[in-house]
Amino acid sequence: MNKLHSHPWLPAGALALAGCAGAKPTPVATTTPATTVAAAPADPAGVGLDMADLDRTVNPCDDFFQFSGGNWLKNNPVPNYASSWGPRNLLGNRTQETLRRILEDAAANRTAAPGSNAQKVGDFYAAAMDTMAIQKAGIGQLKPELDRLAAVRDKAALRAAIRTIRP
Repeated sequence: MNKLHSHPWLPAGALALAGCAGAKPTPVATTTPATTVAAAPADPAGVGLDMADLDRTVNPCDDFFQFSGGNWLKNNPVPNYASSWGPRNLLGNRTQETLRRILEDAAANRTAAPGSNAQKVGDFYAAAMDTMAIQKAGIGQLKPELDRLAAVRDKAALRAAIRTIRP
């Protein structure tokens, strides 16, 4: 596959910037599009460049970032908790929600075959989310390892401790 075609936004960006070479910056009126970019054939949802994200009131030769995503930025302001924001953040959030749903479904699945991955994942997640049991158990099971590490006093003991780390 041609590298140009491996990035769905690259051909559209290249077309938009093709007229910039040697062009003088010009003010762009807000009532007419700065540049006409040919509409791409419909892509599956979430794939490729969404033409609705383009801010056609901005000349791509002057501010390609604003041109290429200005409408997306207007419709998706940076949340208070984030220092930056973009479609990648939304994808990350959606991925985290999907993973959480998979784990919660596995934990709630009482018909998973014993020893199956679904049963193991479900039990592990349920145990990790049982904060009351975790608090009640305390660090008792870690105490022998913590005591062993606290006894390290020199390099030789450190090397010995590292060699005996248990998986």
